[in-house]
Amino acid sequence: MTEEELQKALEAAKSDETLFKKQMEGIRKEYQKLEDNNRQQQEAIAQEQANQQWNAFVDTVTDQIEKFDAVEGVDLELDDNDKQALADFILERDETGVSSLGKALNDPESLVTIAWWALNGDKLVDDITTMFKEQI
Repeated sequence: MTEEELQKALEAAKSDETLFKKQMEGIRKEYQKLEDNNRQQQEAIAQEQANQQWNAFVDTVTDQIEKFDAVEGVDLELDDNDKQALADFILERDETGVSSLGKALNDPESLVTIAWWALNGDKLVDDITTMFKEQI
């Protein structure tokens, strides 16, 4: 619209205040609706990305569980129930979205134990294996 046309439209709108208020309310509602739709689309995109990342994480963890067959040179034979229990501990989430592993990491006592095993577990297994080999 030209400047003149805008001026005429504004004067016409001012002449009927009730109509002007209705027009403005309609415009506000339309923009609010557009903003809501945009926000919903952005949330859906973010949720889809989060789902894709979660699925990739699940696939990676599942692959690692399948490959998990030894600790510090000591062979492990995990049956399907053992593998499932390990996967559930890491991946299965409760109604709040927290896994058993997440709960363990939030518990100071469990956290310290897990950290100790991460730092020293391989040496402990190696020492025990060496001791058993010496005894045999």
